[in-house]
Amino acid sequence: MGKYFFALILAVLSCQKHVETAEDISFDAMATGFATRFEVPEIQASDFLSRSSSYTLVDARTPEEQSVSRIPGAILVRPDTDPASIPHRPGEKLVVYCAGGYRSARLTARLLEAKVDAVNLHGGIIAYANAGGSLVDPAGKPTHRVHGYNSAFAAFVKAPNIGVVDPPVSTNKAP
Repeated sequence: MGKYFFALILAVLSCQKHVETAEDISFDAMATGFATRFEVPEIQASDFLSRSSSYTLVDARTPEEQSVSRIPGAILVRPDTDPASIPHRPGEKLVVYCAGGYRSARLTARLLEAKVDAVNLHGGIIAYANAGGSLVDPAGKPTHRVHGYNSAFAAFVKAPNIGVVDPPVSTNKAP
């Protein structure tokens, strides 16, 4: 189904008349498609960066991705985490992210089904980094490296950040 979804996105993009670059629009369209597919609310990276409300940030990427960089203060979980096991304060909104938004949209949908107030970070850590958000490595030191999950997504990372796919994401994932 993923191939067909991507083909649909490319078909929609071919009908666009005014675009900055095909890469920007195709990444944005894919990220929008992820939230639409799972019917979850989103927050744009720029809005997230200027937020003033209380939230719990949840990193729903693989350990390999998390070993490269993360958004400061994020709780690290696996993409298949049980929503009930994610620690947060009652009444506090969860902002969930992954590399580009698919896995986080899926987790956000499960959180909403569990009656947890949650939103998906549109475009994930890639959009956040591209919007000027700061990143840290596992030791808490600033970094510009962003694990793109795969080479196609890593190509969307803009300078001064660097999209990487090392270490490779494990193919032994839980369903």
